[in-house]
Amino acid sequence: MLIYKLIMSNTIDSYSSSGQVYHSQRESTQILETKLQDLRSKQNPLVEFVDKHFNLKNNPNQKNQLPEAVKWQIVHAGEAFKNSRGIISFSDPFQFMQLSPEDLAVLFRILSSFHAASREIKPEDSLHHAHVFDMRDHIFRLCLEEPEKGSLVLKALVSQEDESLKSLIKEIKELLPQEDKSFNPIFHHLIPRTQNTALRSLADIKIQKRENSEQAPLSKRPLKVIKMALENIRNQVGGIGAVLKASAAAHNKLGLEKVRGIHPFYTHDKMRFDAKFKGIITHQFHNQMVKSSVYKDKATGEYLIQPDPRFNKIFDVAKDKELYASFEFSPSYDRNLYMASAAALFVSTYSGKKGDKSVDVIQADAWHVGGPVIALMANSIDYLREEAGLKSIKKVYLTHMLVWDPVEQG
Repeated sequence: MLIYKLIMSNTIDSYSSSGQVYHSQRESTQILETKLQDLRSKQNPLVEFVDKHFNLKNNPNQKNQLPEAVKWQIVHAGEAFKNSRGIISFSDPFQFMQLSPEDLAVLFRILSSFHAASREIKPEDSLHHAHVFDMRDHIFRLCLEEPEKGSLVLKALVSQEDESLKSLIKEIKELLPQEDKSFNPIFHHLIPRTQNTALRSLADIKIQKRENSEQAPLSKRPLKVIKMALENIRNQVGGIGAVLKASAAAHNKLGLEKVRGIHPFYTHDKMRFDAKFKGIITHQFHNQMVKSSVYKDKATGEYLIQPDPRFNKIFDVAKDKELYASFEFSPSYDRNLYMASAAALFVSTYSGKKGDKSVDVIQADAWHVGGPVIALMANSIDYLREEAGLKSIKKVYLTHMLVWDPVEQG
């Protein structure tokens, strides 16, 4: 992560460093006004937020009293930044990857309270708004990957004494690592094969077993089945969502299996699910190792995949009927491959809170993702599990559409 510096500093002249640009105070004031006018002409959601929350239209001078984190958002809207992982281009109105922990906490509180007020919803529900949710995810990642920064965010949030942030503060406290807590709370580790090898591909890694990896025999426990599809029980386009809902309910009622789904965490699903952060999985996408967040819905037990920030638009789908559509920022082919890779690594490294759990069966529904999941596991991941002394995972591939209509499918 880049080190964030206040853009309103009166001691730093304009210069570029590591992809960021800093300005003197005089220049920043002029840039701020120019950028506000430009964003208003484009009807950017960022300006709507700033105008409403800080009443800038009725009181233009108020812009000089904006919090530094908000000024930074305005001045750098739409820019691209470079960090240790490469170039990240931000097309979203709210950019927070480069903010200091303290300013991140300030912006988070302002943004969550804004959405709560503008939508007349409970303050705690605003935490599920897409922009706020992405910021939450960033905070959770900091807690696991950069605990010192996570601790600073926690301290700043607590100091704001905002009742609506209680649930978030509790989750952060649970995530900040203790001496006896592993990096990924419910997953086996993926580690380089040699000390000097970066995680560039699945060939470079091996699975490290957690303690207590052996689980009870099937005769003494339910079969654990993960059903993977692009639809979910609350996001039904055709028949797949209905099949998933009915079959999971039937299996769980009979007590023969413990069935859970794993699906993309689409943008328009953020307000539908009350999902809790469970950990991070490392997997491969377009010859890059990526880290996706895993959430679990409290009501249904469904697992949901939040993409790596570098590909944060890949599940940016606004309507149920668009789940299989292609967009310039998210081609359906890429979306399918990303989810297939994430699902394969999820089921292969899942180990539960105590390290003594494992997935017994993965059921992949429909050709969109079913084929890639089965192929990836059979060709690469089964070997990694065998090498680590872990049992194999059974695979079931179901196809629901025997006749493909190119017109109907767009």
